Amino acid sequence: MTWLIYILRCYPEYQEMIYEEVESIDIENWTIGTVNSFSFLDQCFKEALRLYPAVPFKVRATEHEQIVDDKILPKGTKIIISILTILKDPKIFPEPFEFKPQRFSPDAQPKIPAGAYIPFGLRPRDCIGQRLAPFYI
Repeated sequence: MTWLIYILRCYPEYQEMIYEEVESIDIENWTIGTVNSFSFLDQCFKEALRLYPAVPFKVRATEHEQIVDDKILPKGTKIIISILTILKDPKIFPEPFEFKPQRFSPDAQPKIPAGAYIPFGLRPRDCIGQRLAPFYI
């Protein structure tokens, strides 16, 4: 949330678009469903999490001996998975260091490969904060 506030300070045009989206609903009729229906706000949250993921890397240990590129990794070898690197891969996200919420528009989102957008990691050991982010699910 803090990163999104910072980013919106840097991009007043996106801040205005969110304001217009929120203003379009009569405040007396708001429900949690109303908040979850804000499409552009959702896109901005997802893009902010892409740039600044809640969990930038994961560390795992091999459960048994693995062979990778003709090298043997003994059981218990620590493996670092860089989520930050995946989220900034220019083959998946062109201009990866730019804030572009349109990447997560309903038309563009299906083009993102499965497993490429993982700001909370993947199951079974994903971040518990994911459950507090209803827009993500």
